[in-house]
Amino acid sequence: MDRVVRASLLILVLLLLLRVLPEGAYAMIPVEVYGYVYMPNGTPAIGAQVEVAGGGDVRVTTTNEKGFYEVTLTVASVPVRVTVKAFAPGYAGMGEAEGEGVIRVDVYLSEQGGTVFPASGGFRVNISLDRQEYYIGERAVIQGVVEPSMATNVTLSIVTPRGTIIEVTVRSDETGFFEHSIEVNEVGTWTIYARAYDPMGHREAKSRVLSFEAKMRLYLEIYGESVGVGRVKVQGKVLPPLGGIPVVILASFDNGRTWLPIANTTTREGYYEVEIELTVAGRVLFKAYIPPTETMAGVESEGFCEVVVSTQEEERLKLEVKELRERVTMLTQEIETIRSEIEFYRQIALIGIPLSLLLGIALAYYLLRKMGKT
Repeated sequence: MDRVVRASLLILVLLLLLRVLPEGAYAMIPVEVYGYVYMPNGTPAIGAQVEVAGGGDVRVTTTNEKGFYEVTLTVASVPVRVTVKAFAPGYAGMGEAEGEGVIRVDVYLSEQGGTVFPASGGFRVNISLDRQEYYIGERAVIQGVVEPSMATNVTLSIVTPRGTIIEVTVRSDETGFFEHSIEVNEVGTWTIYARAYDPMGHREAKSRVLSFEAKMRLYLEIYGESVGVGRVKVQGKVLPPLGGIPVVILASFDNGRTWLPIANTTTREGYYEVEIELTVAGRVLFKAYIPPTETMAGVESEGFCEVVVSTQEEERLKLEVKELRERVTMLTQEIETIRSEIEFYRQIALIGIPLSLLLGIALAYYLLRKMGKT
């Protein structure tokens, strides 16, 4: 019974403490909100005022030369729903999203008092992209539908990351479907929208503005070797050969089941190299990783390299083996020299025996002739 009473009193005390805690005593959670603001023609809205609200917190900022904005909200719990309002002279727009950690919200401005997606009498045009991210050299596929179904001309307005506006006219089929592809040749944010015209009803419609990111694709190679007791040199190259690219080296000590980041380096003219000291010995796997950025896609090295990290005793044995091999090489050379000398004297001996016989025969012949004359 006493235990029950003590437990009840403890719970009561805890509840009282929670009631008297100030509101700010609870841990607040940071949420990063970022995105792009676009004008109705798809170009970046430079210097637009942006108001971000969510979880009881409100932040105000302005867009940069790319139409980009970024703020950090402080909220009590996640997920949280954020609302982003953007304003430029004569234009306004709003976007919403829900999430936690990092939330992206893009805003498309329209003329104040108007609509972002003008349509007339149910006449409209919609477009879509097959992906939201492309690599340089690929082709982005734009598909769309005109409603109601009809064959008509559709003008695609494509804004490159440098702000160049490309207009292409395509024609929808009888079902209203149309498709067009463009070569992705600039790094950054591309925006696209479509305009369609109904010649029978004299109506015009404009689609919403879509965007996609174009990034550079990299290829990463890795090599490794043991350079001493507990020391490994990891090196490689990145293609295309760029400098200043951050490279993370990861190692696995369990045959590739788990990977741990153990070193960081940067490329110089496309090459990277780093020496790593380890407190373990044995077979270690290494691979490299380049984190993604606004202009480059993240990439891992093609495969991994294997290095056997040696202990001090193993290095001592390696040195002894090396010295023994050098000694064996020297002895082999000495043996070859002795063999050459033996062969030389053997040849001399073989030549010397016939000469002595000839000299003996010649001497005997001389003596016989001399005796015959006498």
